[in-house]
Amino acid sequence: MGGYFWAAFLAMIFPRTRFLDAAAWFLHDIACPLSLMVAILYWGMGSDAPVSGISVNFHGINALLMAIDLALSRYPYHLRHFLP
Repeated sequence: MGGYFWAAFLAMIFPRTRFLDAAAWFLHDIACPLSLMVAILYWGMGSDAPVSGISVNFHGINALLMAIDLALSRYPYHLRHFLP
């Protein structure tokens, strides 16, 4: 019931939610792959800095959460999206 209320409330405020949906999809399409790429490059390049809790939190936990978000989101990803 609560989710329906908020959806109806947002539909009254933003009658054209297609723009918000497109913006969220665009940002999701950028954020997930780039966060995984940054984590792979950070850990793969073999930084000389010692492993600390901050670097694990910034790169490891972020990549883990984005991978879970990518796996659980219902955005369609097809092979043709990645090919030129």
